[in-house]
Amino acid sequence: MGDREEAGRATNFAEVETKNAFKKLLRVTAYVKGFIQNLKQKKRKGEMIRCTIKVEEIDYAERMWIKDAQELLRNKADFQKTRNQFRSD
Repeated sequence: MGDREEAGRATNFAEVETKNAFKKLLRVTAYVKGFIQNLKQKKRKGEMIRCTIKVEEIDYAERMWIKDAQELLRNKADFQKTRNQFRSD
């Protein structure tokens, strides 16, 4: 993965140091996703739907961040070495 592609990754925009910071990151991600969906819905039907987030949206945000971090790790040059450190055969 090139520097330009890596610069736009979600994991580069957040350094999560605490559990509370991670929860906040998930809420913000879910709100932004909901906001974008509202804009799309408003464009189609001319009305906003809601302004609260659901548990499912927070779960989706968490999966998105985890997948992004995993993909970034897989693309590192020393991935196999790191992977083997955690493998139990």
